[in-house]
Amino acid sequence: MTPEKRQRLLIRATLVAGMVLAGLGLVAVIQAKGAKGGAAAPALARQSLRVKVVDRHGRVVKGAQVFVKTASGAAPAQARWSPKDGTLMLPRRAQPHDLRVLARGFRVRDVTGVGDDRTIAVERGYRLRVRVRDVPESGVPENVRVMLRIRPLDVDAADPDGLSAERLVDLMDNLGGAGPKNIPRGDFGYPVSLAQARRGILLPRSGRYHVRWGLFHLRHGTWFTRGARCGRDVEIGPDADGAAVELVMTLDDLQATIDGLKRGIASAGGKR
Repeated sequence: MTPEKRQRLLIRATLVAGMVLAGLGLVAVIQAKGAKGGAAAPALARQSLRVKVVDRHGRVVKGAQVFVKTASGAAPAQARWSPKDGTLMLPRRAQPHDLRVLARGFRVRDVTGVGDDRTIAVERGYRLRVRVRDVPESGVPENVRVMLRIRPLDVDAADPDGLSAERLVDLMDNLGGAGPKNIPRGDFGYPVSLAQARRGILLPRSGRYHVRWGLFHLRHGTWFTRGARCGRDVEIGPDADGAAVELVMTLDDLQATIDGLKRGIASAGGKR
């Protein structure tokens, strides 16, 4: 059965930390060591330039990562990253540094020509709001939830430098509210509840995305969707703050999805 028909979800944690951007010549710098609070040692500070990563309000971005582009694929000597205060120390040199900043819930930020101290502000992700119309208040089986899944499209065209669809999904976030927990992202896509989707999903870059609804069984960890008929593509322009989309849930599609979910659980050896 194809992934579009049914996916058996294995419960695991997903983390942004440790992403390696193969083929980019971008390498994560080493976390600062040896000084209290993660600050750079005095000798290192004298030889280095300081890059500060903050949000638009000047606050440290929790979980941010900075990647440095190098010809050798190895981290620059003496490069150190202190996540606590959002500070990157890089060696001063004649050739300036090119950087990429990644953080969950924020836009990907590429910065070139960093040759002196710099403060880099990252913007909140593009906001995609999704509403599903005609969702029934009853009739959905116990332990089953309507859930949406968002996937990036045209990844190669959108990022010739090599951020994969899985990594883009891992950088997505939402503006809060109760929703699915411990569901893998990656190839599946970004899962959100109806409430989270209404408030907004934060996307790491502009471009085309596909959103669709399906049903998720909490106890069996099984997802089922009827496919493209329950979703649509949405385009977010580079100059826009985001977009809004509305999906319709027909009773026929809902019943067919319930039936498909039951078949999927049964074929996996679970009880209806």
